[in-house]
Amino acid sequence: MNFLNSKYNILCKLCKSEKAIVEVPSQKIKLCKNCYNQFFENRVKKCIEKYKMFHPDNKIGIFLSGGKDSATLLAVLKKLYPNINIQGIYINLGIRYYSDITENTVKELCKKVNVPLYVYSLYEKEGYRIDDFIFTRFKHKICSACGAIKRYLFSKIAKELNLDVIATGHHLDDTVSTMLSLFFQGDFDSIVRLSPVLPPIYPGQVKKVKPLYTTPEKEILYYSLINELPVEKSTCPHKDYSSSEKYKKILDELEKENRQIKYQLLSV
Repeated sequence: MNFLNSKYNILCKLCKSEKAIVEVPSQKIKLCKNCYNQFFENRVKKCIEKYKMFHPDNKIGIFLSGGKDSATLLAVLKKLYPNINIQGIYINLGIRYYSDITENTVKELCKKVNVPLYVYSLYEKEGYRIDDFIFTRFKHKICSACGAIKRYLFSKIAKELNLDVIATGHHLDDTVSTMLSLFFQGDFDSIVRLSPVLPPIYPGQVKKVKPLYTTPEKEILYYSLINELPVEKSTCPHKDYSSSEKYKKILDELEKENRQIKYQLLSV
């Protein structure tokens, strides 16, 4: 697999012996597979250590969506901390076709990286499916209803599994695009929630951390492809186009002129 648009053999910038297969967008350096993985994993580790996200004796839960972000997070944490207690979690939301297909992808991922998986069926446990909201007053706000349900279930499942920490796949692009969206909405209180570490708000809640906080989305995509992580390519049929998605596109355009723009916004 080669992501370089070149017919010539280009040597890796770091090891200078292996053929480069990918260019790191934020650094403009071309790396081989091994050096790219090491570069990527080192940055994640630095982020974890800088913000003191968890301890070696913590039990960490990762809610898996089937997408590249949570898949990469699971694989990287398992590789960086092979002896830490990591629990993969999948919530089957009962979305016709999509949820069951994604569940199979998540099972394949957990088998590949050797992490136990806990599957929570919304219908079996709670008696309803996300698709049921099509017939309610929330039919045009299914994403909002789904988000609220998942936040509730995160806390419930974390308590059930005795988790110490929940690690989420939120990355650099998520953070800065949401930051801009909230800024223009005047919602400054919510910007605080974009922190890489979110301590419990109330008793019984679990700390949430974002190990990919300083990692660009495109580089996560490369990592998932290079390492052949099982990722579900289909999208949820209820997916909305959020305002943060619009800002992601704007930031991608700005990045062509200034490759550090996302990091500069993050440091504001």
